[in-house]
Amino acid sequence: PVHSADEIRFAIRPEDTRVTSDGIPALVRLVEPLGANLHVTCDVNGEMFRAVLDSDTVVNPGDTLLTICTIPPVNILFSFNLC
Repeated sequence: PVHSADEIRFAIRPEDTRVTSDGIPALVRLVEPLGANLHVTCDVNGEMFRAVLDSDTVVNPGDTLLTICTIPPVNILFSFNLC
């Protein structure tokens, strides 16, 4: 993660993304069918984002998906500079 006094950046695993009816809008740029999954590259507020979806998901470049991250329980470690 990258952080400053004003922001924290973190990564989300593409396989932890789901399509919902009330998520964050993501403009689909590229759809790559790969066996049981689709790798979908999206634009979210100017940032590129990849989602791994089930292959039966119907999606095309130019579509807008509503996405949500289903992050499993994790341990969060903080690093502090005490000097």
